[in-house]
Amino acid sequence: DGVPVVRKDVMFSLLGSEPFRIGNTKCRVVIETVDSGWKFKYTLFVEDKPLSSYVKDSGKKTRTWLPMVQGKTRRVVLEIDDIGVYVDGQGVQTTGEFLESDDEDTVENVIGSAHNFLIDDTVTCRIKVYSSGNKFEGLKYDLYIQEKLIATARPQDIASTT
Repeated sequence: DGVPVVRKDVMFSLLGSEPFRIGNTKCRVVIETVDSGWKFKYTLFVEDKPLSSYVKDSGKKTRTWLPMVQGKTRRVVLEIDDIGVYVDGQGVQTTGEFLESDDEDTVENVIGSAHNFLIDDTVTCRIKVYSSGNKFEGLKYDLYIQEKLIATARPQDIASTT
């Protein structure tokens, strides 16, 4: 978001590792030379993993969307294990409900759940959680904003806005 997290005056030591925190998340930037010249390689580690690995691993525990809401890109994150919902890093209050099938032949009427919340106190949002129907795929997670389906963010999009 353009706000410096760590800033130090450097006299001679251009190389090495610099630890810092973003909230409770442990981070580290490593600066190395490339081709023994004046070219440098910067690597960002989050929770002791390269950023790309961290994003990939966190994608197994969360679902992330980057919708435009009132002219601004927002980050909506669903934590899968506890169904926590975060908008731009802040937890939001949700109300849950069961989704029922319209199919009268279905033995079990409940086919999933919906978690409703607001962005900016006025924009209605809903995350639907339901079975994919394929045991290898597991559950599906869809975000709707003002009844419009929002595509899940791609890993490269998530990393570029981190």
